Amino acid sequence: MRGAGLWMFALGGVVLCACRTGESRVSKALRISEPEVEKLATSAGLPHPISRIYLRAIKSEDVLELWGAKPDEPYQLVKAFTIARQSGKPGPKRKEGDRQVPEGCYRIAVFNPESQFHLSLGLNYPNESDLVRSDRAEPGSDIYIHGSNVSIGCLAMTDPIIEQIYSMAENAKKSGQDEIRVDIFPARPGTPEWNRLFEEYPEHTSFWREIEPAYRQFEISRFPAKFTIGIDGAYHFAK
Repeated sequence: MRGAGLWMFALGGVVLCACRTGESRVSKALRISEPEVEKLATSAGLPHPISRIYLRAIKSEDVLELWGAKPDEPYQLVKAFTIARQSGKPGPKRKEGDRQVPEGCYRIAVFNPESQFHLSLGLNYPNESDLVRSDRAEPGSDIYIHGSNVSIGCLAMTDPIIEQIYSMAENAKKSGQDEIRVDIFPARPGTPEWNRLFEEYPEHTSFWREIEPAYRQFEISRFPAKFTIGIDGAYHFAK
C-alpha cells in the first residue's frame, strides 16, 4: 500500500512497517521518537524542543541521565535512561582494548546517523587528560553512546532509547548548543557504593577524588562544572 509518500507492507491485513520514500534512517528515527521526546520535555516543564541538554552517566547503576534547560537557566532532570550494556569495570579507560568505559568529563564530538549500531553520539575520548594519562601510543578511541545493545567500551542503549537521546541532542545542536557535556562517574559520590569502590579499587581513588567536584558542584548549582586540565592531565574545577 502506498499513500502520502509512505510505503506500507501488509500481511494478512496487519501492517508490518511504514517508511517514507527516500527517508533517511535518522529522519525516520527522529520522526518516530518525536511524540515521546515532546512528552519528556513537557513532563519536565520545558519547552519542546529542549534547547540545552547535559548527560551524566553513573556506571554502577547502569544509568544515563539526560538533563535539560532553557538558555542560561539551571538544568533539571528530563529522564534517567537505563544503559542496556557496558563493558569493563570501575575505573577510567587507559589503553586501547582494555574494554573500559571512560570516566571523567567529555563532550559530544560526533553525530553519526549511519552508525553500524543504529545511531551514535561520539565522545571526545581521548580528551586532553586522557592523552597525558593513557597509553601514549594506543590510548583507544571511538567511544560512543549508541544503540544495538552491544558494548566494547561504549555506553549501549536500546534502539528506541538512542533515538530519543539522539533526537534531543540534535535539537539542542540546532538550537545553538555548541558543546553538549557528558560526565561519567563510577558511582554517585557519597553513596555506600562510592565508598565500597574506594575500598575495592584503591588504585583509582585519587582520580575519583579529582573528578568528584564535577558531580557535587552540579548537584548544588544545576550547571555543569567548569574545569581546566593541567599539563599533568589533572582536572581542575572552578570554585
